[in-house]
Amino acid sequence: LEAKDRYNPSGMYVEEIPVVDGIRIPSMFYADDLNLLAHNHRRLMCVLTALSEWCTAFGMVVHTGKCEVVYFHPDQEHRSMASRLLRVGLRRIVNNGYEFQEMKWVTRARYLGLHYSPDSSFESCTDELFDAGQRAMYALINKLRRKGLFIPRIALMCFDTQIRSILLYGAQVWGPYFLLQLLDRPRDAEGRHCYFDRAMEDRMVGIQRTFLRTLASIGRVPDNRLLFREFSQEPLHLHWATLVYHFWNKLVRGKNSISHNVFREEIRTALLTNCTRPTWGSMVLQGLRCLGHWPDLPADLDLEGRVDFLSTREICIESVMFTLEERFKEDWLSPRLLILPRDFVSDGGKPGVKMCRHTHWMGMPHHDASYIPMSVYTSLLRFWLGAWALEVNRPNGRLREQRWCRVCNNADSVEDEYHVVMECPAYTEMRAGFAELGMG
Repeated sequence: LEAKDRYNPSGMYVEEIPVVDGIRIPSMFYADDLNLLAHNHRRLMCVLTALSEWCTAFGMVVHTGKCEVVYFHPDQEHRSMASRLLRVGLRRIVNNGYEFQEMKWVTRARYLGLHYSPDSSFESCTDELFDAGQRAMYALINKLRRKGLFIPRIALMCFDTQIRSILLYGAQVWGPYFLLQLLDRPRDAEGRHCYFDRAMEDRMVGIQRTFLRTLASIGRVPDNRLLFREFSQEPLHLHWATLVYHFWNKLVRGKNSISHNVFREEIRTALLTNCTRPTWGSMVLQGLRCLGHWPDLPADLDLEGRVDFLSTREICIESVMFTLEERFKEDWLSPRLLILPRDFVSDGGKPGVKMCRHTHWMGMPHHDASYIPMSVYTSLLRFWLGAWALEVNRPNGRLREQRWCRVCNNADSVEDEYHVVMECPAYTEMRAGFAELGMG
């Protein structure tokens, strides 16, 4: 099946039916994800009849059992009454007689994998995506464990292809809502944007966080920043933003198309309401404003001029994503982390001492140069994340000067991870064992 006819650019043509051993092999065609739009019941029945006749002519059948009818009307009672009084379906010849095959009325339908309804917004389709992603996550974990492949290198690649792809599906449509929930909030008392903390509140990111915790074999981690940094992962919001801004640029380049005309109307609505209404265009533009990348509109333009300007303006994705990534990593760029862990004062500010220790003591680049058995790597990973079982750095309200090591009972020692791993004489044999593995 070719997309365009060589003589009629707007049409289609089918190549010759293949012949195998003198037998003509007929082609079978299927039409999936087809939407029919009508303003009233009579018009809907007409287009359904036309579809049925066309399918009959080409040897296809309309599967009425998989067809659904959605009635868009602002009054819910009116929709309910219409579903009870109006019958929608096809009349077919069955056993030399006509039979009316009725289609079911639904309040929520699915198109191209995303669910929609008259009463819900775009972001409501993430309910089904969340359920599908959660089921896929647990199924993937169980499968990899049975095969003995639940290790970071393989598991993270499988997560990207089998789970993250579900959590990103259709983000071009519903992504602006969740991005704006993250971006359009005031800073905290310390002047931090807190994007990472807010991203952790999202239930879709919760799937990602649960997978990483399971991979690290820990039930709870003191700081999720350590968990994501250790596995070199980013919250889903960064991937959503990339898809949304690429989609914007695609609409800009699609001039003289229906999608571009709808795009212009979205921009017009956003400008008329100063980006305060929860429409797609308003949320994208408001998000750019929060990131400091609002397009520089000439002051002398009227409404149509501003629509023309914005509808032809592509987003500099590299610049916008750089700003967004910096704000997600603001705590790792904080000057507080330049202080040595033993000199760090835990005053309740962010970032805290756990991130400081991880920056100075954990995950050095040369650790990746040697082979580590998986069982040892799991223990080491839990140590890096501060989720280990040794009674170290459990201050319980004690002053730093009073936190000497209770294992070697040296009053001059400080009870922290560095002392246990590198200094404490009680763990000399353990250090020797790690040295034999190439980690010394």
